[in-house]
Amino acid sequence: MRKRSLNSTPLWIIGILGAGVTALGVYIQSTGSSAGTVMTAGTLAALGGGVVGAAISIFFSAGDGRDALSAVHDVLNRSLGASMRSAEADLAPLRRVWHCYWITQKGEKYLWAHSVYDFTRAVSPGLAVAGLTTDHHAGALDYRIEMVVRGDRMLFVDAPAQGKEPPTVGMVPFFTEGYRAVYAGVVLVRSWDGTDLLSKCLWSVTPLVEPEADVVSHDQGQVLDDLWARTLPRGHVLFPTPEPTGPPEPTEPPEPTEP
Repeated sequence: MRKRSLNSTPLWIIGILGAGVTALGVYIQSTGSSAGTVMTAGTLAALGGGVVGAAISIFFSAGDGRDALSAVHDVLNRSLGASMRSAEADLAPLRRVWHCYWITQKGEKYLWAHSVYDFTRAVSPGLAVAGLTTDHHAGALDYRIEMVVRGDRMLFVDAPAQGKEPPTVGMVPFFTEGYRAVYAGVVLVRSWDGTDLLSKCLWSVTPLVEPEADVVSHDQGQVLDDLWARTLPRGHVLFPTPEPTGPPEPTEPPEPTEP
């Protein structure tokens, strides 16, 4: 008798498995309130939701040559390592392919760098995760990018999958306002020269300069710099300096002068 391959598992079985795991997470959360119970319930719900979402996405994209088991594994590998969660209603419009630009340093020169983050493949409820592989002098490095939304603000963490390189952390205001074409923010990043920078960043669903490359030319970088200066400072005070508060210091009365 021929043994059946796991790769041939029907999608409806994978979907039922995901729904069962999600239901288990919801049941555990409804029967306990301790921190451990809530964490366990959230993990199960994310796992089950990821399986269901992967099965649905594979169903609608059938024909791309990817088998079901590999696709589910890819989605879960991206989602289960995530730790930042948001309301799904806030994340849904943001599950897109984003172009991200930020200023870094290389060879004692400051320049704009560019990456493309694909948040369409991580479909676990409440999680927005993208993966990125970059070439490095030590070889290819994998990064995990997480996005979280609080109000109209988007915070993101770009961390290496391995190694001790510090994560890149940024904040972009007004990110949920869909009518904007460009979103400007700030980012704390370690440059290619090993310098920690509090830098500028820009996000857009379309390329902001042509041609697209990992490093932006000087002339195109001036375009990005002007775009950031026109976007973020509008309505924001950057690095304000506090002034003295309270009653004014008493002054000595002037000494009487001789007649």
